[in-house]
Amino acid sequence: MSQEKHELGKSSEDYLESILRIIKEKGACRPTDIAELMNFSKPSVSVALKKLEEEGYIHREDWRIQLTEIGEDAAAKTFEKHEFPSTLRGNRYCAGDRRRRGLSGGTCNQRG
Repeated sequence: MSQEKHELGKSSEDYLESILRIIKEKGACRPTDIAELMNFSKPSVSVALKKLEEEGYIHREDWRIQLTEIGEDAAAKTFEKHEFPSTLRGNRYCAGDRRRRGLSGGTCNQRG
């Protein structure tokens, strides 16, 4: 098992984020939980988990999937990357939205 950090693709990021979400919600993560959350087949999840384990992002203990330190870091960064833009979309109109609506100014303003 390698602890060397690999470049993550979108699919691997999505798996790690899903594992993190499941652990936060349920306290533990099983391959079945991932398959249900991501709507993937169990064999597909198994192949992806094997790759993540070989790359040092997760380890398995009995039926549980646990994030390693680098796996947790990568999952948290992906989670933040996905959550931050949705927060902005929900709370602000930014420059592009303002221009499309014919409003002047290039900064974000609160909705009102």
